[in-house]
Amino acid sequence: RLSELNQLSLCISALIFLWIAGFAFLFGRAALQHARFPLTFLLFTIPIPDFLLDKTIYFLQKGTTEIAAVLFDWSGVPVLREGFVFRLAHVSIEVARECSGIRSSLTLLILAILVAHFYLETFWKQLVLVIAGLLVMILKNGVRIVSLTLLASYVDPAFLYGRLHHQGGIVFFLFGLLLLAPLLWLLERTERKIPTQVPS
Repeated sequence: RLSELNQLSLCISALIFLWIAGFAFLFGRAALQHARFPLTFLLFTIPIPDFLLDKTIYFLQKGTTEIAAVLFDWSGVPVLREGFVFRLAHVSIEVARECSGIRSSLTLLILAILVAHFYLETFWKQLVLVIAGLLVMILKNGVRIVSLTLLASYVDPAFLYGRLHHQGGIVFFLFGLLLLAPLLWLLERTERKIPTQVPS
């Protein structure tokens, strides 16, 4: 039996493909080709079905754990890792499904796709920015886990239950944007075209 989320995904998918078909029927192939990005972007309105959502969350959860392990090693803090659990001297933390950062990660990915479309013209550069957005999704989440764990271990255990944990996602989202900004600047700068001189 399909869950409510899967049923909603199917219904919205059918509605979107109906819109695209109607657009192509009314305005023709040329208009469809011209509007391919906004029409394709409508796919982001489809709720992620259960089977794909579970795999996405596990991917983010696993990636976050690996990044957090590397950051803990770099910090020099003694940590015992057991799967998704990190045990420090005074604090133990689990990278649970709720810590995957699925919402902020999807927001960052969608923003990377939009920025790549509007600011970059070369396809491979657009692809580089989007892939970088995928990597930054995991990196900023790993930084979030490690930061909260170290603050809770060495400053105040309340950091694991305070506002920075539950409402601080925007801080690390902005951190992800700051990581992408130099790459966007570099890619955009290499696309600047030298204006052709019109002979007098």
